[in-house]
Formats: sequence, C-alpha cells, structure tokens
Amino acid sequence: MITSSILDRFWVKPSGTHKMAYLVPKNGGGSLKNILPEKVAQDKKKLRDFMEDVKKNGTAVHLTKEQISQLSEKFDPEDMTYEDYHAFVDQLCDWGVLRREDIQYVSVSPLVEGLIPLDFAEPTVMFTTEKNDHYFDSHFSSSGGNVLDWTRYMATFESLNPDTGSFERGRSSILFGKLRDVLEMMR
Repeated sequence: MITSSILDRFWVKPSGTHKMAYLVPKNGGGSLKNILPEKVAQDKKKLRDFMEDVKKNGTAVHLTKEQISQLSEKFDPEDMTYEDYHAFVDQLCDWGVLRREDIQYVSVSPLVEGLIPLDFAEPTVMFTTEKNDHYFDSHFSSSGGNVLDWTRYMATFESLNPDTGSFERGRSSILFGKLRDVLEMMR
C-alpha cells in the first residue's frame, strides 16, 4: 500500500489513454524501490515461490472433458469481450488452473483492464523472437478478442534471469502459456 507520506515525496501525473498515474520523485528524491524496501523483498519472495512451484509441479494444465466442454460452450477462444475473458480466467481460478493472486499478470484487474499493480520482481525488459503481425501487447485490448492468438504470442516472451544469467520464461509468460493450453484444448 502506498501511504500519504510516500505520496508527499512524489508527484502523481496522469498518463495514457486510461489516465493511469505514475509517480515522479519530487526534488529528485529517490526511487520507489528505495522507499519501499519491504515491498521489494516481498515481491521477490513471491516470484521465487512461484518459480519454485513451477519447477516442482510443472506447467501442465489438467482439465476433465466435462470442464473443457463447459468452457467451449461458454467461450469462443477467437472472439471474447473483456468481460468474457475475465469470466474465463475466473473459472480457471475456481478450478485451480490459476491462482487469484496471479491473474494480474495476464491482464485481469479488478479495477481497470490492463492496469498491473506495482511489482518490483517483474522484469522490465522481455523479448520474443515471434513475429507480431497483430501488434499484440500485454493488454487485453490488443487481442481484438482473439484470445487464443494473443495468449500464444504472450507465452513466447523471455527475460534475463539475473541469478542464472540465462533467458527464461517468466511468470507472465508461464501464466499466458497455461491460458493458451486451455484455449487450445477447447478447439
């Protein structure tokens, strides 16, 4: 949580189409990372725990034929509204495919579509070798409703792991991969 004492040290400026705010230090005074060391440590621990869970349990998605049928009747992988997508992700959370705390990394937010809460463990630079003919980005709105193609693309991103020095799929890529796998099962 950002307290008023932190906001006293920063200007809040609206930016972008949705008028989302970002913080700019007043008087050149420090970054959020320096002001919120507990949050930095907490975010890094959550990411380490997530990645350890992936190493231990893998990323395979297990759904019954009945569950896949239910999803197929309710959702079209190539034509979803944001409300459909949100309901789809909610259903996967109910079935244990995704955890509620991870849905923010697949462009689901309870407040504003595409708004991702501040997380100091998420990489700022990610890359993919896949061609982006559809001009997809991390926001649902770029999918044009074709969630299957969008998740296929988003699952291809990698980032540099500073601990290992290698490029790896991160949390968002892994989660988008799970969504992609479910959507492909529905076809």
